[in-house]
Amino acid sequence: MGLRNVGENGALGQLFRPTQPGTQKDTIDFRLDLGPQVAAVVPQPVVRVGTQLLQQRDKIVVYFDSDKMLVENDSQGNPSSRSVENPDFYQLIMTRDTVRNTDDVYLRPQSVVYNALANTATLTFAGDLYDLAGVGTGQSSYRLRIGTRETAPITPTRQEAAITAITDLNTNGAVRLRFTARQAGEDVGGIQVQFSNSLSGNPAVNVNGRTIQIDLGRNDLTAAQLVTLLRASTTVMNLVSVDVVGGNTATVIGATNLSFSPVRLVGMGGTFDAGHNLGVIGSVAQSQTSLILGSSIDPKPLPLDLPGAGDDAGHRQFLQGIVDNLEDHINARFGADSTAGIKTIFYNFRTGYAQDPSGGGTLTNAINNDQRQRAREVLSLWSRYAGVQFVETVDQGLTIAVGPFSSINSVANTQLVNLPQIQIGTQTNPLGGGQVPVFGLPGTVRIDPAFNNSLIVLSATAPWGELYGQNFTRVMAASVGLVLGLTNGGDLSTSELMKFD
Repeated sequence: MGLRNVGENGALGQLFRPTQPGTQKDTIDFRLDLGPQVAAVVPQPVVRVGTQLLQQRDKIVVYFDSDKMLVENDSQGNPSSRSVENPDFYQLIMTRDTVRNTDDVYLRPQSVVYNALANTATLTFAGDLYDLAGVGTGQSSYRLRIGTRETAPITPTRQEAAITAITDLNTNGAVRLRFTARQAGEDVGGIQVQFSNSLSGNPAVNVNGRTIQIDLGRNDLTAAQLVTLLRASTTVMNLVSVDVVGGNTATVIGATNLSFSPVRLVGMGGTFDAGHNLGVIGSVAQSQTSLILGSSIDPKPLPLDLPGAGDDAGHRQFLQGIVDNLEDHINARFGADSTAGIKTIFYNFRTGYAQDPSGGGTLTNAINNDQRQRAREVLSLWSRYAGVQFVETVDQGLTIAVGPFSSINSVANTQLVNLPQIQIGTQTNPLGGGQVPVFGLPGTVRIDPAFNNSLIVLSATAPWGELYGQNFTRVMAASVGLVLGLTNGGDLSTSELMKFD
């Protein structure tokens, strides 16, 4: 038996030959150079001075591994920029017990002394560590950053994304006005500011829906007078705010060419024209800035019908729209989705999922934690592919349960459907030949197009496989499909979920 390498083309290579003839192995010594590592940190160490124990409350001792550090001073006798004794390499950060860094306090040691024999660096601060952050700050969590000279991060500036339009009113930049929509979001666009000049001598403003109509009234009207006119109108101020963002407010704007009219406020969206101007984030003349933008994504109505209806190409030619038609693929009770944006469906695992009509009281949900997790995973999959989102609640919307289901009744405007049978066990073949499968109902589904009284109840006695992808997952996924408005598709391949195979 021998060890042989193989070439890239699959051809046999050379047999392994030990360096020392007559041996069966090679020993190769190598060194792994990982760089220094911090082994331990001791804040405010206790030392013995004579017969007394003394706590050094202004010090922190950092223990390194056995790798030796560079100690180097400049011509002035101060630690160089790369020396282990450079205080900039050590930052004690008071976090104030928050996850944000905007309230952190950075403390730098006054001196660092490295001991090559003990592999330690002793950091000496300006005073007691407890008092360094300021009197009255109280207890807090600290972290020690070692090895980098990072500066404190820039405090971010919060900026609410607003829909704005800026115009110089054809004054060649002599004055600039900014109109900002009061309402935020993507669907706020469509506001127009129309300018005219009747030369009546009386400037006026009128609001018609989302259109602001401004009559300058005379040729000597100034920008300041226009702003005063607009701000005096409650209807205008409910729609937009008006600000002067540059230039001289005494600029006469009444006699300018009105070709710039109308000024349109376009809602924020996915185009350059609808983008939000972030300004200068950083340049040679302006410090770097961190921005936190606040806005919302608004649903947009879609007037077109999406593909997938029962009469689309690819479906068998059945009579469409017949309630309880088994092979319709789409439940006729639902119709097209009329929700603008993503539909939100609430669900729950409440303890009492139904009333026993025989007088037995409330039926108790026996679902276990693994089954809950499988149900959540199923809802996540449907959410990913079907354009809906599920939100777990205490008792709202779709109820998911495990327990008795034979006595579940339908309620007004709902439909009760028993799931197709699955194998629930085996029994001896009465005709001989060993065991034969036994089939039974796995559960029932109550379908509500409004998703207020939807219910999925699976059998508590069925031999469920509760790992991901086993029969509990598959039956639950098909049940959710029924809740969403799909029906049985017997013409589909056996790998399709709604085949119920």
